[in-house]
Parts: sequence; structure tokens; C-alpha cells
Amino acid sequence: MQISKFIVAALFSLGAFSETVAQDVPLDPEVHKDAMNNISAEYAKCAAYFTHVAASSHNAGDEDVSENYGAMSKSALDLAYKFALFDRSEKMAVDVTATRYEMAIESMTEEIEKDYSNFELLFQQYGRRCNFVMTDTEAFMQEWMDEASGD
Repeated sequence: MQISKFIVAALFSLGAFSETVAQDVPLDPEVHKDAMNNISAEYAKCAAYFTHVAASSHNAGDEDVSENYGAMSKSALDLAYKFALFDRSEKMAVDVTATRYEMAIESMTEEIEKDYSNFELLFQQYGRRCNFVMTDTEAFMQEWMDEASGD
């Protein structure tokens, strides 16, 4: 699969490519604003999911798993913020990211009725997708780019 110009530009903005690679990559803000917004929102949702995994693992006494998922949550939240910066001020990106994360935490807490013995419900709904989001960045971003482009 060929990496799209949008993905190169997005990864460049996250520091994954050098400036010379991304110089010739035009990023049309009007076309890609929705994609960047959706990418940010999905990272925030996954950050919330990983936070719940970390808390559930902590409650079960598995500190290594809890620490690993806590780190994944932080990484996902950092990415949510970085993508929220597209076409937003830093303050607004912080506010939007925090609100998305808090809303996802609350929603997931309600889904399991505030009881981690029901955690399988979250795993079923978010586990595979969040694993994909964090491990196959190129394909994940390409999905949202295709949707924004109407492909």
C-alpha cells in the first residue's frame, strides 16, 4: 500500500518524518479537517479504554499489565491532543481532548455499570479497534482520509 500525502503530513506533524520528506506534501485544511478531528476523537476514546484496562488490571493485582496499559493510555491521549491541534489553538486542543477523554471515561464506566467484573463488555466493543489504532497507524489514518475524501 502506498502511503498517502495526508498520512506523510500527519506523521510529519508528529515528528515521524524529517522536514525534507514532508516539504512537498500539501495538506488541504478544508478537506482534511474532518479526518484530523475524527483521528483525534478516536485516539481519545482509546486512551479512555486503555485507562479502564489499566484500572481493571490494577484492581486484579496485575501491576505490570496496569503500567503497560497506563503508558498506552498516555500515548493515545498525547496523539489525541496532537491531532486536535490541527486548525485549533493549543488551549482549545487541550480543552477538546480533555473533554473527549472525560466523556469516553464516563460513557465506558456507565456501560459496565461501574463494575470491572463487567469489563468484557468494554473489551468486546473497544479492544480490537484500539489495538488496531495504536499498532497500524498508517491504515488507521488512511481509513479516515478515505472517508474525508469520500472514497
